Amino acid sequence: MTSTAMRDVLDQYFTSDEQQRWQDMANSHFPPTQCTTYTKQWEMLIGQCEDALRRQVTPESAEAAKLLANWKALQQPLQEATGPELWAKANRMYLERDNWETSERKLPFSPDVQDFIISAARHQAATP
Repeated sequence: MTSTAMRDVLDQYFTSDEQQRWQDMANSHFPPTQCTTYTKQWEMLIGQCEDALRRQVTPESAEAAKLLANWKALQQPLQEATGPELWAKANRMYLERDNWETSERKLPFSPDVQDFIISAARHQAATP
């Protein structure tokens, strides 16, 4: 999310100071010169979500709830590093991906994975 291809998108959602904070967080959690355990955990979870979609797992299922719990757990360090205001702006940018995503500017997960996680979260929030 910090590449040159994303510059104009980031300018739409974040001030230059916020972009620097985001870059600092990205460098600490996703160092550009190495693949960390954290990066591998994200890649594995995204793969598990893609597999669940291929198998037509529903967002209401226990499996989806587990994937959502893992998603939230991996998000937690990022939320803490960015703070609620910056996290909310990033969330808005992700939700508006249809407005800016291209083959050069892609999130690390598909819109289908995003929709699956959002649907699982909505189901969980609506379940007493």
